[in-house]
Amino acid sequence: MINIRNAVVTPILMLALAFFAGCVSASRLEEAEKQRDEAQARATDLEGERDELQSERDRLSSELERVQAELDRVKRENTAANQRLANLQQENADTSTELETVQQERTRLQQRIAELEGRINDLDARSRRLLDELRSIQRSRDLANQELDAALDELIVALEEQLSAGDLSVRRMDGMIRLSFKETALFSSGQAGLDARGRQVLANIATVLKKMPAMTFYVEGHTDSRGIGPNLVRRYPSNWELGAARAITVVRHLTEQEGIDASRMAAVSRGPHQPVAENSSATGRAQNRRIEITLLRSAPQNMSAGEAQNQTQSPTQSQSQTRPNTAVQTDTTGAERPMNQESAQ
Repeated sequence: MINIRNAVVTPILMLALAFFAGCVSASRLEEAEKQRDEAQARATDLEGERDELQSERDRLSSELERVQAELDRVKRENTAANQRLANLQQENADTSTELETVQQERTRLQQRIAELEGRINDLDARSRRLLDELRSIQRSRDLANQELDAALDELIVALEEQLSAGDLSVRRMDGMIRLSFKETALFSSGQAGLDARGRQVLANIATVLKKMPAMTFYVEGHTDSRGIGPNLVRRYPSNWELGAARAITVVRHLTEQEGIDASRMAAVSRGPHQPVAENSSATGRAQNRRIEITLLRSAPQNMSAGEAQNQTQSPTQSQSQTRPNTAVQTDTTGAERPMNQESAQ
């Protein structure tokens, strides 16, 4: 089954600004979400454009067959007209009026043949152009998938310790890779400052990202639904601020300490509003306290917007990637699926 992985969307602007007391303005959060939604909408538009191109090619092929059949019929009519003309000439020299009519019909048919042959040539040329466009889109899509697969392989190696410990899940979706870190992999509970372990994890990620300048990504901070404790409420009035502070911390570290181009990144807070588990248990709350880093492949500068969207939406063959002791899974539909250690084994 052919499935598009591509991951070619327009670059997402960075929202990674330092906020006093860890606050992120709603307008900047909305801008990041809007840019992400626009990228997804462009990807959906390109899927439709590719389908339209395929439908147009099929329609043209059918029309070509119909025109060819009509040409054959017209040629047969022309042959019959010529035979009739010869018979009339032999039968009666006085049938000049009928002869003239037949001659006119013959001329009309010859003109029609020329018109149909020209149309066939035009349709054939258009069909070849459409086929070339589809091949170009497919090549770009394949390139995007190769880059995403290479990034996935390198990330698995770089983050093997976190994968083995169950602190990280990796999802390979259509056109993107999503890394989901447990809170404890990067931060202490209730804090937005990276610990030594978290800094090392981001250094490992940065090593991979530096090799792939075509990748853009955004960082999302997620929390559980419990309120902020009294010792931290002045610093983080709500989970929105805590999630934002953590996302910004990650982006700032990658930019300022690891040298990643800031224009490739954005920071977003989801607060407690996109849980992956129930908040009624300690285990569920721990799963909801996480940082997610989503990697996307940027569109090449010489590619049109339509081609970039097709690159992330046209279907290609996908393979489920599983490795021993790693929580890695490929979702061929583009929908997120929860990961666990057992499913990856």
